[in-house]
Amino acid sequence: MNPRFGNGARLFFDDLGPRTGAPVFLIHGHPPHRAMWAPQPAAPTAAGYRVNAPDLRGYGESPVIPGKAPRAGPADDLAALPAGPKIERVIVDGVSMGGGQRWRNDCATRVR
Repeated sequence: MNPRFGNGARLFFDDLGPRTGAPVFLIHGHPPHRAMWAPQPAAPTAAGYRVNAPDLRGYGESPVIPGKAPRAGPADDLAALPAGPKIERVIVDGVSMGGGQRWRNDCATRVR
């Protein structure tokens, strides 16, 4: 998938399922990348969900941003994904480091 630019990051991601579906984010851990989720989107997309699975900064195809990485950076990066802007609620699934990512500030109230 072509990268999405937002929050100063260039993220590569998979965007699967109907564009109008309720959003699901699949967040990988360390050291894998989005390919670890390859089998999982079949069921939620068949049920009408929109699944975004990004490569976080410095993993898979997404490059590292030079300098200090802010703690809220990955959460803010997720908000820049296609299913992220202006959504009211999102289902987030993650493992390891990905499971620990929380949306901060205005995003925190939208996670289910």
